[in-house]
Amino acid sequence: MPEYYQQTREFSKGDLLRVIDSQTGTPVINFKFSKTFGWITKD
Repeated sequence: MPEYYQQTREFSKGDLLRVIDSQTGTPVINFKFSKTFGWITKD
C-alpha cells in the first residue's frame, strides 16, 4: 500500500481533508488547514 512508503510531515497551509459518506460516496464536509486557525470548514 502506498501509505506505507510515504514520509510523515507536518500539516501545511492549504492541506485539505474531505469526509465522505461510506454508503453514498458523496462528500459530507470539507476542511482546509490554516496555520493560524487550524482546521476550518470549507464549503
